[in-house]
Amino acid sequence: MNKKFANVVFPISVDKEFQYEIPESIGYSIEVGMRVSVPFGRRKSIGYVVSLTDKPVYKNLKSISRLLDNFAVFDESMLELTKWISRYYFCSWGMVLETALPPGMKKEVISRKKRRIVSIAKPQEEICSDIDSKKIKSAKQIKVLKTLLSAKGLCMECKALCNIAGVTEAVVKSLKRKEYVVLNHEILYRDPFAKENVMNTQHLSLTSEQGRVFNKVISSIKKGRFNTFLLHGITGSGKTEIYLQAIDFCIKNKKQAIMLVPEISLASQIIQIFKSRFGDRVAVLHSRLSKGERYDEWEKIKKGKVDIVVGARSAIFAPFTNPGLIIVDESHEPAYKQGETPRYNGRDVAIMRGKLANITVLLGTATPSLETYYNIEVGKYELIELKERIDKRKLPDVRIVDMQDRSVRLPESQVFSRPLLLAIKDKLLKKEQIILFLNRRGFSTFIMCYKCGYVARCPECNVALVYHSQQDKVRCHYCNFEDKPPSICPDCQAFYVKYGGYGTEKIEEEISNLFPDAKYQRMDTDTTTRKNSHQRILKGFKHHEFDILIGTQMIAKGLDFPRVTLVGVISADTSLYFPDFRSGERTFQLLTQIAGRSGRGTAPGEVIVQTYNPKHYSIIASSTYNYNDFYKKEMLFRKSLNYPPFRHIVLITVKGHDSAKVIRVSNGLAFLLKKELGGQDCKLLGPAPAPMAKIKNQYRWHILIKHKMPGKINVFIERSMKGLKNSKLQMGKTNIIVDIDPMNTL
Repeated sequence: MNKKFANVVFPISVDKEFQYEIPESIGYSIEVGMRVSVPFGRRKSIGYVVSLTDKPVYKNLKSISRLLDNFAVFDESMLELTKWISRYYFCSWGMVLETALPPGMKKEVISRKKRRIVSIAKPQEEICSDIDSKKIKSAKQIKVLKTLLSAKGLCMECKALCNIAGVTEAVVKSLKRKEYVVLNHEILYRDPFAKENVMNTQHLSLTSEQGRVFNKVISSIKKGRFNTFLLHGITGSGKTEIYLQAIDFCIKNKKQAIMLVPEISLASQIIQIFKSRFGDRVAVLHSRLSKGERYDEWEKIKKGKVDIVVGARSAIFAPFTNPGLIIVDESHEPAYKQGETPRYNGRDVAIMRGKLANITVLLGTATPSLETYYNIEVGKYELIELKERIDKRKLPDVRIVDMQDRSVRLPESQVFSRPLLLAIKDKLLKKEQIILFLNRRGFSTFIMCYKCGYVARCPECNVALVYHSQQDKVRCHYCNFEDKPPSICPDCQAFYVKYGGYGTEKIEEEISNLFPDAKYQRMDTDTTTRKNSHQRILKGFKHHEFDILIGTQMIAKGLDFPRVTLVGVISADTSLYFPDFRSGERTFQLLTQIAGRSGRGTAPGEVIVQTYNPKHYSIIASSTYNYNDFYKKEMLFRKSLNYPPFRHIVLITVKGHDSAKVIRVSNGLAFLLKKELGGQDCKLLGPAPAPMAKIKNQYRWHILIKHKMPGKINVFIERSMKGLKNSKLQMGKTNIIVDIDPMNTL
């Protein structure tokens, strides 16, 4: 037998294929896409086979130690997709492949939950004869056998059998030795929703507008060609029902479907809807599941036990073999962008997977990103619209309250304006529900000495510490540093320490003081740390266990509560003044989305927006639900400064504990980049300190590249990085992060 070799990649930063000899013992079993255990340096590592060959690159190659599975975890289409991600997002192929698998597969041995099944090993007639003839004398053994003979399938779980028969496992083992029963181990799939009581639902009748959209989508699925639709539908227009019926059409035609959602809080409600419609044909993938649950869901997908996957961005890697439809709900959301390597955007990867597999991709949103809408203008995507709410319900009336106007302020409240307070009172009297939105958690957002100007800052990140009243601690929201709040100023020893700004905890306190009889619940990162906490809070609100839901952006989109008739935006300016070119777009999207939570039932809704900047075009456009007006004005701003969608951007962050080295490396890399990019249609900005100049005790500098070369810019960056490593510049432990198409520049 001629020797064969495997090219293997690893989840390391080096983007390189390593070659290994295939031993004869596994030569006929190995396939492309398998996980293997191989010697790598001084230890054994898990690698992924990406190709097989009979041509060695070197002599005396190391051999593969063993195969970790008896099947390929990646097929050719997934290898092709992950290779594209590796090239486009400037990261190693091995790191992308590891990201595409559930976290339980990062180890050689996968943790499985098993149960022992006891089965009858002899013909029933023989067992009954042995009992009647007293060949079996033990009363306990007879009880076990009779219990098994009456069980469905003549088998039972060992623990349940022993409980019913009133015996110990020793009795079962004795019967096994006598060959009356066999004892097998059966893999038990962990079901994260086993305790959920989900009622079956049927398809709803589509409106004429929904029908037109639905027919467009299924026509594309029938043709089996790649097509990207933007479903631009106002909040409450019935996008979810179109998703459900399009997926139903897909699986009835022997195809599979992937449904992406941006947030886990949104996923929990969508999962309930999908489970009620499709039952056990739905698998779920998101980070709040345990490692075992995620692996079990992945295996069900891999083995073809399900047709539908619902999940966050990583669900785009679901190992379907015959997908027919990919849906990206709330496709504008920055949560689709991964914040660590590989820094991929789930929305764009969904489109690329659709292109490679020749299938339909549906992007749904009430507030499309500018890049997405621009792709409609240039003919890359097809626009389909829903302009009316279900049953022709009115969009809620939006009132903008100018907080600079002293007449609207209340002496008894730091948070609520007079109009918002009166509206809350009215809704509580009517037994209706209220959502109060502020995209800032904690009690006070800074602590300041009014004598000398001292501000309590994180020693690791140099950002203002946020006071959390329930724990009576100040906390950094970037590194989780905690401390006791100062009672006197550490700088001047004065007693003029004051608490400024406010977050969701402050709203909670004021609601408690102003409306002592009201029932309320806060939903933010601090209250949703436990497993299933999202589902518990939203389920309670749905069943009207409390009147007021206070929260951050996790309550701003996708939620459907018919009893909500008032949404109060405490401060519309929170995201408006971020030092990021997308701040206006984020403000418009958040305000439009949170406004859409009101008036989704039979009672009309209203929205009250408190702001210190009532004339900003983002706020005005969101109050009238006028996306086109916002789009035109925002595009003028983007074009004037060559920001997306008119240019792609790359954000390079240089960070490290030594400030001087970070500056030297930043300057050195910028110099090499300018040489490489000379004559290209692009612009390099920086190096300069990042807006968040220090996080987790690491100094951060930015280099920003605006360009028109997607897919090609990486060649120039790679050359510059190699040049930097080959230079005499001492980098030390300085890290360089390359973020392609970043969602923020902080």
